[in-house]
Amino acid sequence: MAPVATVYVWAVALVGLVAVGDSMRQLVLGGVDGRWYLLAGLTITGAVAMLKLRAAPVSFSISDTFTLTTLFLLGPAAATITAALEALVISAFLSPSQRRPLRVLFNIAAVALAMRAAGSVLNQFAGGDLLATLTLSPVVAAAAMLAAVSTYFLLNTGVVSAAVAIEQNGQWLNVWRTHFWHLWFNFLGGAYLALLLTFFAPSLDLSVLLLLMPMPLVMYGGFRMWVGRMNDRIEHLDTANRQYRATIEALAHAVDAKDQVTHGHIRRVQTASLALARELGCTDMAQLQAIEAASLLHDLGKLAIPDHILNKPGKLTDAEYTRMKEHAAIGAEILSGIEFPYPVVPIVRHHHENWNGTGYPDGIAGPAIPIGARILQVVDCYDALMSDRPYRPGMRREEALAILRERRGTMYDPEVVETFIEKLDLLVEPPPANSDIVPAALRRETQPAREAMFTASEGVSPMAASIMAMLSRHFAAPIAILFSYDAERDGLRVAVWCGAGSARHAEMAMTLGERLSGWVGATRRAQTNADPRLDAPAPSDELFSDLRSALCVPIERGTELVGVLTIYARDPGRFTPADASAAELLAQVLSHLAVMSEKVGAAAS
Repeated sequence: MAPVATVYVWAVALVGLVAVGDSMRQLVLGGVDGRWYLLAGLTITGAVAMLKLRAAPVSFSISDTFTLTTLFLLGPAAATITAALEALVISAFLSPSQRRPLRVLFNIAAVALAMRAAGSVLNQFAGGDLLATLTLSPVVAAAAMLAAVSTYFLLNTGVVSAAVAIEQNGQWLNVWRTHFWHLWFNFLGGAYLALLLTFFAPSLDLSVLLLLMPMPLVMYGGFRMWVGRMNDRIEHLDTANRQYRATIEALAHAVDAKDQVTHGHIRRVQTASLALARELGCTDMAQLQAIEAASLLHDLGKLAIPDHILNKPGKLTDAEYTRMKEHAAIGAEILSGIEFPYPVVPIVRHHHENWNGTGYPDGIAGPAIPIGARILQVVDCYDALMSDRPYRPGMRREEALAILRERRGTMYDPEVVETFIEKLDLLVEPPPANSDIVPAALRRETQPAREAMFTASEGVSPMAASIMAMLSRHFAAPIAILFSYDAERDGLRVAVWCGAGSARHAEMAMTLGERLSGWVGATRRAQTNADPRLDAPAPSDELFSDLRSALCVPIERGTELVGVLTIYARDPGRFTPADASAAELLAQVLSHLAVMSEKVGAAAS
């Protein structure tokens, strides 16, 4: 722990211990109300019954209801001791690494200080007798309660977030927003229940209050059922998200391979873009997730750009440059068919817009350019300048920074450039010297027709073959087939076959509407976990006998059918909705590649 953080933690701990000691003295001298034992027991029970979402930083506890009830009914001293007991019990259930003595002492002290301050605010508003104020002026009593609860929440979370910010050299407000602001609902709900208990307290004696003892158990049971369902849903979404992101990353690697850059390029750009966004004060999780995804997919449209233009060693002609500029709009068009929960498409579309409005595709300028696109421009440019390419060696650091400074205010956002240069050593790792350029590896993937498990027909785009190879490996599919639509025969023929039985590709030709893939092509309706044997050339075909699920999606360009993508698996129910979404994304990409149905059909015939 940093020295400043240690001093802060000890200061809070000592002041908190003074508050606990003084509250204990007042409680003993004033006599312990019998209701305190009951409320303290309910508080401890609620702390033990705290529930957490396994896949998210969210917890639920009902103990705050009883600590606040203690404050409203019995005053600050009793409430401070109750809150300290609650913190002690919760600390007992922490992991050993989080249960260090100083940390436990700090947690108890922070809660005690917050509750003591809340009690002072309550007394200031209610004149020391909340029940009397509640009878005479419910509005004043409600305002006093709200002020006390707000003080307790803000001081409790503020003290802890300050410690985290000091330790991590971060900003207090950013830490508080990230980790604590969402807890306000817990406090508000607990305060409302405490208000009800306080309102009815004059009519309740100790024997009737004992009826409240089952309340934590009842609430715990209800919360546990709800939290269990939420955990299941979150874990399912987390699994689906991992599968979806793995497919996106495989596609991003295909883009980089076509563009002849290293595998590490997209990782470096992604890491530095996220770090730069945070340095610029971006805390919105949706925006950060958008930058994370867009940094992988911003050049997706380059799959539709011919290789001789994309990797031309010399200057592009005007016609070639015009064609190259299409990749931003094409990438956005491909991704627009996906319902991202965060704004990925605007970043992809506008990552070549210039600060002065001279960029493409829309010529927007200044703050109208999405902040994610402005960040991505600078990071991507720097890493590209520093990296070796087939047609030039990487630049030195000073040369790359000089180019960024030269473009500041014309191509790039000045603030983004300044922050990037200022924090450069924290944001980026240098690309490896003599980095391995990947065209040779790509050729091994895009020309696997020499292998017994892969067949690609003449006229198929090499990138389409590469994507199919990656797709087959990603799903560990025994068979994956890319069908091309043959307009002359109004049917499907195999364009790429990955997996067992590739020599039999001619047998898989079918008319539109025939078998599983033909039906998907005719109806343009994807099928998930369909019976693969519906695609078999013969009912007893041994090749399909052990396959139990198929994912089949149409490939369309506008209203035109381009082909069908079908993936087969041995496990029943193998494919999830996330797999279907990923396959539909790849189908959109394949629709923009040169999968020439006429050539494929001619070659097959």
